[in-house]
Amino acid sequence: MTRRIDEVSRKVDDTKQDLSHQIKQTQAAVDSNGQKLENMAGEIKNSQKQQLLTAKKKLTYMEDYSRRQNVKLINFVVQKRGELKQEVMT
Repeated sequence: MTRRIDEVSRKVDDTKQDLSHQIKQTQAAVDSNGQKLENMAGEIKNSQKQQLLTAKKKLTYMEDYSRRQNVKLINFVVQKRGELKQEVMT
């Protein structure tokens, strides 16, 4: 009877050690994955920031470029409709 109790006790201890080892491995994997997720979040944030800066530069360039040919006429009265271009040229 004592021998049987000792065997069961050993099996329980072995199972306890196995479970403890598996828990430690699982915790290490969770920690590692958590760190990977944090790194990925940082990379995504940096990537999005870079994309926004690039888009801002493009929009600024397009805005500046679109105004290159613009001329603002002040106090210019048009005599007849549709003849503004001709009147400005003369």
